[in-house]
Amino acid sequence: MVKQGFLPCLLKVEVSSDLLIPEQDLWVTSWWQNIGDNPAEESFFGFMDLEFGEQRTVEARDVRYNRIRWKPYPETQYWRPGDIWATTCRWHVPSDLSSNYWAGTYKLYLGFCDSESVPIPICGTGSRVMKRVKIGEVDTSWGWGTPTVEKTRKVWSIEVN
Repeated sequence: MVKQGFLPCLLKVEVSSDLLIPEQDLWVTSWWQNIGDNPAEESFFGFMDLEFGEQRTVEARDVRYNRIRWKPYPETQYWRPGDIWATTCRWHVPSDLSSNYWAGTYKLYLGFCDSESVPIPICGTGSRVMKRVKIGEVDTSWGWGTPTVEKTRKVWSIEVN
């Protein structure tokens, strides 16, 4: 693999819950290592795409997925070769059913993008260079109720590289 410039490699991810109801937060912490030869030339944003798992043609939706962006700290231009940094994002599940979010299963993808939301190359699953990495799925519900969710939810994590 050619390691020129900045190349963040996803090492591990921890997710706060596999099940959410409206007005709850999903916290996703990811550990990255710069396996490139230099820090980033600019400050990149972390992103998490939430792709609705049951998207079908008959479902009239304007948006195929929703992207949450955040600025990691320290910013990526300070990530020296070999450095490992953790960064965390938050998704607040909306209570408004008219939003772009539905109850159901969401596939979660992580990556980095520039200020125009264009993904940059990252080292993902199996050390392959890609634009985003699928890290798993979470379920949202608008009818299970807090007691049921509290009894059945669990924290999960994955090792990527």
